[in-house]
Amino acid sequence: MKVAFVVPALRLSGGVNVILQYVRRLPAYGIQAVILLTEPVTQAPWDFELPEALDVRSIEDAADECFDVAIATWWYTVFDLARVRAQRRAFFVQSLEDRMYPALRLRRVTPSA
Repeated sequence: MKVAFVVPALRLSGGVNVILQYVRRLPAYGIQAVILLTEPVTQAPWDFELPEALDVRSIEDAADECFDVAIATWWYTVFDLARVRAQRRAFFVQSLEDRMYPALRLRRVTPSA
């Protein structure tokens, strides 16, 4: 299986770090993970060393490739999914779970005066 994570750039952020964790761990399950950048690289890609085996390309460089799944990772990368040849497309939601599932909301307790 071949999965593409569509990201704007590899700038230091919590969201990109989560995606990198997936990309690092998926090969242990036989899944090839690729990061496709939607923005031109204008600065050093990351402030610390990336794993050597990390497959990072521009979205244009992957135009002729077909993926099993292409995943948008930020709200505006959804528009770039149409540029990726894939059997399935998905959106990776990075948010607090209680925003997605109201049943998980914790009751807020206010102290008595």
